[in-house]
Amino acid sequence: MDANGDTSSSCEDGEYCSYACQPGMAKTQWPSDQPSDGRSVGGLYCKGGYLYRTNTDADNLCAWGENSTTVKSSLDKDVAICQTDYPGSENMVVPTVLEAGSSSPLTTIDEDTYYQWQGKKTSAQFYVNNAGVSVDNGCIWGSASKGVGNYALSLLALVTPTERHTFL
Repeated sequence: MDANGDTSSSCEDGEYCSYACQPGMAKTQWPSDQPSDGRSVGGLYCKGGYLYRTNTDADNLCAWGENSTTVKSSLDKDVAICQTDYPGSENMVVPTVLEAGSSSPLTTIDEDTYYQWQGKKTSAQFYVNNAGVSVDNGCIWGSASKGVGNYALSLLALVTPTERHTFL
């Protein structure tokens, strides 16, 4: 993501380069100094052809979620679950394919220690597409007429608040 908040498919000098973690984990890299205009910035910083951590308090690029949630399918088709790239582009581009009849973890973040937007606590966001919608067709900015991506029928916001209960 460049200084204007525009995203690209490559990582260029002076940009923040987002990344995805395996299901059940969340990225740990975002700069503590965020833009004053309300955009969220996350990922590794590209400088001189190298990638640098933006949160040196975290030893790893990904961390297991707090009381991670498991989703289980009893359907006969795969389900594309698309997590938002947050902090970052906020596009729903972090895919989890819930295969027919299987289960998969989804990260549940700890609101006290995870990224905070303008001092406010956040959650992990997942768009759940209808069974049979592929990741390629579902993890996109959709349209109301297609009912995919940001127009998927279900949205999960997973967070473990201070009281230590997980909420969907």
